[in-house]
Amino acid sequence: MIKVRKGGRVRQRQRKKALIQKLSHDMIGALNFLYGVEGQGGSQDSPNRLHQSALHYLLVLGEEVCRRGLARQEATSVMNHSDMYLQGVQEEGLWLDVNKVSLPLSEVAGSVEMTSLLLEAMKAMYEDSRTIVAETGKPIELRKPFKGVKSGHYEALIHGLERNGMVRLQQEKPRVMNGVFDVPKQDKQRLIIDARNANAHFIKPGDPNLPNPWLFPGLMVPEDVGLCFAKLDMDNFYHRLKLPVWVREYFGLPPVKTEAGYLYPVVQTVPMGWSHSVVVAQAIHEEVSRRCGIGEELSMPMGATVGNYRYGAYIDDYF
Repeated sequence: MIKVRKGGRVRQRQRKKALIQKLSHDMIGALNFLYGVEGQGGSQDSPNRLHQSALHYLLVLGEEVCRRGLARQEATSVMNHSDMYLQGVQEEGLWLDVNKVSLPLSEVAGSVEMTSLLLEAMKAMYEDSRTIVAETGKPIELRKPFKGVKSGHYEALIHGLERNGMVRLQQEKPRVMNGVFDVPKQDKQRLIIDARNANAHFIKPGDPNLPNPWLFPGLMVPEDVGLCFAKLDMDNFYHRLKLPVWVREYFGLPPVKTEAGYLYPVVQTVPMGWSHSVVVAQAIHEEVSRRCGIGEELSMPMGATVGNYRYGAYIDDYF
C-alpha cells in the first residue's frame, strides 16, 4: 500500500477542525460545571434526553462561534481595519452618496488649531515632523487610492468639502495620496479617509487609555444614593480640529477637474482614518475638561465611590 502524504492545506484544515472541536467541548464543559454536573456538590446524574438535545444544540452553536472567531482572527492577521471596511464597501455596495454624507457646517470645520488644545509635551511632538514621522530607511509601498464613491459623486463631494473648509485645492501634488469611503451612520453616511498610505509614514501611536465598560460595575454606590447615567456626543469633533500645516501634505486625495484644470484636494481637518486621530482626540478631550475645571478628582477610576457626580471622556463622547 502506498502511503499518501497529506498536503499542508489539508493538515491546516485538520488542525483547525480539531481546535474548533476542543474549544466547543471546553465551552460545554464550562456550562456543565455551572449547571452542577461536575464539581464538588454537583449532581452526577446522567443528562436526560432534553438535556442531551440542549447540549448538542449548544455544541453546534459553539462550533459556529469558534469557527467565526478563528476566521475573524485569520482575517485581521492579514488585513487592517481599513481593508475590512473597504471589503465591506465592495461586497455590499455601500458606495458614498454625496446626498447622504454627514458634514459639519462651514463655521464649525477647522475652527480651532489641533495643537492649541494639547498639553505642551504632546503639542511639541505634533508640531515637529521629526518626532512622529517613521524613518524606516526603506521605500514605502503605497496603494492605489480607493474611491468608494458613487459614480459622478466624487467631484460634488470634494467641492462640498472645500466649501466647508475641510479640504483645500492646490496645483502641486501632495506628498501622499489617499482614498475615501464611508461607513453607515444611522440614515446618513460617515466620511472616512482611506489613510493607509498616510499612516505608513507615521510611527505607531501610543495607547489612548480609553475607559471601558468595567468602570461601571466597579463603581461604589452607597445604599442611600441613587445612580443615574447620561451620555452626550460632541458634534463633528474631529472636523473642528485643524491639522498642523506639515501634516496636511500627507493627506492628499485624488484630483478633481475644475475650470483651472486638475487640482488636488488636501485634507485640512483631523480625518477619521488617521492612525493618530483617536490618541489626539482623547488627549484633547481630557485637556479641555481639565481647562474647564473638571479635574482628576471627578473622573471615573476603577472602584470610584459615587458622591455628587463622576465624569468620563471617550474620544468624542462624554458621560
